Amino acid sequence: MYLIRYDELALKGQNRRIFEKQLIANIRHQLKDCAPRCERLWGRIFLSGHSEQREESIREKLKKIFGIASFSPIVECAPDLEEIKKRSLELLRERHPEEACHPERSE
Repeated sequence: MYLIRYDELALKGQNRRIFEKQLIANIRHQLKDCAPRCERLWGRIFLSGHSEQREESIREKLKKIFGIASFSPIVECAPDLEEIKKRSLELLRERHPEEACHPERSE
């Protein structure tokens, strides 16, 4: 899942929705082989429903789409601080297994 941010589309006023829809159409067109699901929410676009095996290809294609300011991989979890901490540590350990991740602070 990705969080996609866009720049100047937010400044277009009454035409904003038209520009957002066009950006989503461009994303779907570029990623048509992945059949992504795009959802607009609070001035952001959430991209989901794609295969993890295609991550590198998706990132390269997103970099080339006009109107995208930036994007970040995201993970859904419950809106609970302990759950967020737990999931964050799991992700760190998955991505950096060679390094020990210790959540405790050293004094």
